[in-house]
Amino acid sequence: KVNVVEPMGDATSFCTWLCDTFNVTADAMTGEEAVTDADIIITVTRSKTALFDGNAVRLGTFVAAIGSSKPDAREVDDKLLARSACIAVEWAPQTLIETGDFMLAAPEALDRRKVVELGALLAGTTGYVRKADDVTLYKSVGIGVEDVALAGLVWKRVSAANQYMDA
Repeated sequence: KVNVVEPMGDATSFCTWLCDTFNVTADAMTGEEAVTDADIIITVTRSKTALFDGNAVRLGTFVAAIGSSKPDAREVDDKLLARSACIAVEWAPQTLIETGDFMLAAPEALDRRKVVELGALLAGTTGYVRKADDVTLYKSVGIGVEDVALAGLVWKRVSAANQYMDA
């Protein structure tokens, strides 16, 4: 099931498109309603304020905040930052000084020891091992080379899976 939040208008046509195209159930709702039962939350906005209360996110949820990367914009709040067991970023030096999600956070909300680079996380060199009830956050700022590398990895895995299924 896909929960769709569109704060700027009606999401009905998008929900219909999702249903017709991917054969999934999609419902339009408020941000608070959407996050309370979500396993995966993806935000793709240029919001100036957090989109939902981080305490409403249930344990075990993965959040990908991939929209806003400006210093005055936020998609997630201090509560979610504090609750996240791991915060993955493409490149920590850039992310920590570029994104409002981090720059506008209260100092006690963002434990920089939880911020790990995506490459190191994928390589297994961070020491982080995800537990079933961990809330995890991926904050993207759009490092192009990372996007290309990740797209290449996804392509290889999908191709390998399709070869296996065709056999």
